[in-house]
Amino acid sequence: MRSSMSRLSSDGSAFFDFGDTLMIPLSSTLAPDANESRQSIGLLTGISLIVGLSIGSGIFASPGPVFVTVGSAYAAMAVWLVAGFIVLLGSSCYAELGASIPGNGGELLYLQDAFGSLPSFLFSWSTNLLVRPAELAVIAIVFGEYAARLVVLGHKPGPLPGDDASGNGNTALATAVVARVAALLLLWSLTAANLASTRIGARIQDAFTIAKILALLVVGAVGVAHFARAVARAEDGPSRFGNFDPAKFGESSASPGGYAVALFTALWAYEGWNNLNLVTGELKNPERDLPRAIVIGPCIVIFVYLLFNFGLYALISDTVIRTSTTLATDFGRHLFGAPAAVIIPLIVLGSTLGTLNAALFTGSRTLAAAARLQYAP
Repeated sequence: MRSSMSRLSSDGSAFFDFGDTLMIPLSSTLAPDANESRQSIGLLTGISLIVGLSIGSGIFASPGPVFVTVGSAYAAMAVWLVAGFIVLLGSSCYAELGASIPGNGGELLYLQDAFGSLPSFLFSWSTNLLVRPAELAVIAIVFGEYAARLVVLGHKPGPLPGDDASGNGNTALATAVVARVAALLLLWSLTAANLASTRIGARIQDAFTIAKILALLVVGAVGVAHFARAVARAEDGPSRFGNFDPAKFGESSASPGGYAVALFTALWAYEGWNNLNLVTGELKNPERDLPRAIVIGPCIVIFVYLLFNFGLYALISDTVIRTSTTLATDFGRHLFGAPAAVIIPLIVLGSTLGTLNAALFTGSRTLAAAARLQYAP
């Protein structure tokens, strides 16, 4: 370790040579991660991990804002497609990086190898103190909002009961309180489960990944089938196309800034495609499986997202899309009737729970890698 400190000093980062002056010793004697020596993750598991991490709260929270920002269903679908293409470009880059620099830690290792200790050190602390906690908070809040919808609102769509014209009221307050309490309880529970055993965390992830993929495929396919039947009714005129009425194409935004915001919102829904690189050290054959998994996984996510959003934009009125905070519930109610008021929120809850668990699981690898590099205690 002393030799590596000397190397860092020669690179102009002498102030990172903490020496023996720290009151809290860094992890200079920390053994290599035992999980890296196992190399137990194969191609199918790698694909499952990427898909499970990507499909989370974003697909339920983003369709409405994307539509509102760009003004039409046509433009919104284009944004989702472009975002998917950008993800594939990023996946290709990460496949090369992961195959060239195998090991747990992802971006932390790449920055260390390319630019030295300072960028890697700053990345590790910003990720562990700011980025990852903020990500966990957003996912947990989406979980809480849908849980509150079930508990407080009695599955009712539209304006909240008891609210005045400004959106204030006892019901709104109760919903906000329940949402935050549910979010905190979920965070604490999953953290405790992953602290107790990595096997528990892995089993939770596998179960909820499979469930949410199947649920989104079924909901999306049913939505497309409903739209196809509506289009077949020629007597309804252009209205049968819903938000895909050709006349509504002219409502698309002409603002480049609006498309930039919408693209950022859609990319948040795709977030997670790069997390397999955090556990590259555990892949059985990273040179072969990482490039395949990191391309196949996002392709699956892109297909599921396009299917789901097409059905949603086709069947839900633009008024509901612009005003609803639980759009997936309204979409499910349109497809399945009253039972969807319970079914769809449960799908959202399961999806966000799985993504939150995955974020906790992979986030710990960044912290462990930082400890091995002596960037953290």
